[in-house]
Amino acid sequence: MTLKVFTTLLRPSLHAYIFVQGIVYARQTAEVIRWSEIESLHKDVHHGGKNAISCSYTLRCADGRTFVFGSTFYDIQRLGRMLEREVASSFFAKMLDLYSRGGSLVFGEIIINLQGIAIQWKQEQIPWREVQYIDGHETVICIRKKGEDQDWTTIPVTQVPNVCVLKAVVKHMHRKQRYVSFLQTTLFPKRPSL
Repeated sequence: MTLKVFTTLLRPSLHAYIFVQGIVYARQTAEVIRWSEIESLHKDVHHGGKNAISCSYTLRCADGRTFVFGSTFYDIQRLGRMLEREVASSFFAKMLDLYSRGGSLVFGEIIINLQGIAIQWKQEQIPWREVQYIDGHETVICIRKKGEDQDWTTIPVTQVPNVCVLKAVVKHMHRKQRYVSFLQTTLFPKRPSL
């Protein structure tokens, strides 16, 4: 079953067909890309005049194939959201399992693990208890330490492969932390000492 078909404005021979199990990239020949074959999704954001933003997405497969979905596609933002959703869904369980077992998740310069978050070029890691927020905007990822007035770091999304997976993992961790805090304060409050 086809979920959505995307065509280009300037190249009517180029199409993208989104399916439950993957995507078909059709130019002169059709290339089948299963979600499970994707190694990374890179989002490139360009600022144009008068607050115009254009995006392109590059899929890299484990076998070395690369596919670019650019602004020539009609409704590239919608296509991009679908690509991000499907790639995040494909990676999420594996990434969460690796993280839960103490492994490090690498998103370009950003590395997260059970201890905290690190930025490779800064050669610094901050523990989760010191992180005020990680915020993913359309163009940048901002990380702020608790008690600070400015972001600890800001990284363009163009430098963060699989930014959609990073956002999904961080969102899950945040929900889990709120749930644990709720349990600790509401269901299991500390007893007054005698």
